[in-house]
Amino acid sequence: MVKSKKGTKKNLFQTIAVYNRLIFGLLFLIGVGVVIYLNYQGMISPNEIILYLQGHKTTAPLIFVAIYVLLVICMLPTLPLNLGAGFLWGAWWGMLYSVIGASAGALAGFLISRYLMHDFFNKKFKHSAWIWMQKEAEQKDWKLVAFTRINPIFPFGPTNYFYGITRIPLKRYLFGTILFITPPSLIVATMGASINDIMANAQAKVYSENILLVGVGVTLLAILKMVVSNRSGKKLKTQKNQAKN
Repeated sequence: MVKSKKGTKKNLFQTIAVYNRLIFGLLFLIGVGVVIYLNYQGMISPNEIILYLQGHKTTAPLIFVAIYVLLVICMLPTLPLNLGAGFLWGAWWGMLYSVIGASAGALAGFLISRYLMHDFFNKKFKHSAWIWMQKEAEQKDWKLVAFTRINPIFPFGPTNYFYGITRIPLKRYLFGTILFITPPSLIVATMGASINDIMANAQAKVYSENILLVGVGVTLLAILKMVVSNRSGKKLKTQKNQAKN
């Protein structure tokens, strides 16, 4: 009888937890949808944000960080904000505010993903590709985080949610994120500081394209290295098996 009551309470708590996650997930999706719609309508465009910050110099850093976190959570581009930070505060302060906003947004995305999707993916998904990805994430650990952070070809927002459903520990995730978003944030803020007019969208676009091209090159080299290493490893394994036989 006692065991039956304990089992009933346990099932009740589990049901409540599932409903809480569903409600939170639904509210989260609605919020993200609203922000994306407002961005699409041009109501929260980078130019408008920078103009607003220029008119609120005292509270501008806090507002900037809050907006940055929101954009990261909603998986919207943040490169224009990095440039804007450099334009408003110079290279070093612009880098600092960008790193704080990006790190806080990355933490939020990671925790949301881990709370909502971690258990589901790891219990329900048994596909070989997913298992391989999990093993790679576990083996590479913070090094994988570092590679995707320093390389602009990987979208910042979506990767936060991906890492949340892996088994990478939170501390190592934060370590890899904060340490390796700092150099590119400094570079972009320095570029922003060199722009005389923040409305010069053509300049910002050229900077973005150049950074992306560098990221593509680095990624291709990394993929080539992985392919060569895998083939070399398979060849060596085959040779060892043949030698044994």
